[in-house]
Order: sequence, then C-alpha cells, then structure tokens
Amino acid sequence: APLQRVSRNDLAFLPHPQVSGRRRILRWRPGSISAGTSFHSGV
Repeated sequence: APLQRVSRNDLAFLPHPQVSGRRRILRWRPGSISAGTSFHSGV
C-alpha cells in the first residue's frame, strides 16, 4: 500500500491546510510530491 504511505506523509507535511491558506497549499502540493518521490526512492 504505497499510496497509503504517501497519503500519511502528505498529512504530516500539512497538518493545518486551512490555516496555511489555499495559495500555500498550491505551492506545497508540488513540493510534497517531490519529497514523497524522494522518500520512496530512499526507502
């Protein structure tokens, strides 16, 4: 279940999306994908 693991990482990266703001989510979204891929590769 690799997808589930990525989902959990995303939640940890952004614990309060509403507080961060919608614009921040857009910027964090691409970064999270990169970090998720790197994490998977490392593991």
